[in-house]
Amino acid sequence: MREELTNKLIEVLEDLGDTSVGEIISQYPDIVPVHEVVGEAVRVGELLREALKGIKYFVVVSRKGKIVGLVSDHDLATLLLSGYVRDVSVLPPLVTIHLRRTRIPPAILADMAIEAIMKKHPHIHSQDEPLKEVVSSMGRTDTRAAIIVGEEESRVIAVIDEDFIAELLRFVAQGMEEGEEET
Repeated sequence: MREELTNKLIEVLEDLGDTSVGEIISQYPDIVPVHEVVGEAVRVGELLREALKGIKYFVVVSRKGKIVGLVSDHDLATLLLSGYVRDVSVLPPLVTIHLRRTRIPPAILADMAIEAIMKKHPHIHSQDEPLKEVVSSMGRTDTRAAIIVGEEESRVIAVIDEDFIAELLRFVAQGMEEGEEET
């Protein structure tokens, strides 16, 4: 019986993989991570406040409306706890930070622009792409999240991540087990 369930799960997952990511997002809206679209001039402190309200991803757009970066609540927590920034060129003026100091004080971090911490060149996929192509791309590039856009590339529909994929698999497996119990 377990082997039958496993085979059915594999079969359903293969079918699910051919389904467009947009269709899956509309079928399972409750498990899609909450995102917000923000401008590149937004300060880290503002993002921290929004993350506390449950926003998991921040899609950064330029003034021209082009998607230029992605920041997760995990990135913000890591930044706040470690106090380190990847890109040294975006540090505040050296008069603010002593050269020997290895951590940037939280007050200065909170006032930094989002472009200092965002992951540039995020992975962007169309809502029409099959789920398996999006997941495969995430795996090849070792990316935790992908931005899903509508027909216009600047219209963000969702951000999907590894947690979304795992939750989706759990929902499918749970539905199959419930179907098995009914028969």
